Amino acid sequence: MWKIKKSVLESIVQAAQNTHPNEFIALLGGNLKKQIVEEWVILPSIFGSHHASIRMDLLPYTACTVGSVHSHPGFTNKPSGADKHLFSKEGEIHLIICLPFSFQTIQAYSTKGTPLEFEVIS
Repeated sequence: MWKIKKSVLESIVQAAQNTHPNEFIALLGGNLKKQIVEEWVILPSIFGSHHASIRMDLLPYTACTVGSVHSHPGFTNKPSGADKHLFSKEGEIHLIICLPFSFQTIQAYSTKGTPLEFEVIS
């Protein structure tokens, strides 16, 4: 089971609230072997009302990314076809947060778009 630092989740909630009604996107940093998300990696991105895109070509070589996170401006955190395509390309865990932007509205997914459980750690 994946573990995610509480401070990372708090930052995700804040980012979703601050960019609403647009989507935001970022990468998740951590330890793949231990299945821990310890940080998020913010790269230059475009935030839109129906999409978000990220400049993967600007990812530092030293970054240890394990997945992605993005928001949906509506009340569903189900992945779209485009979301699943991203999941298959970048990392092992992917988070989607939706309204009303809280810990309870964050869902984790695998590379295939299958829901994953996660544990919040300090």
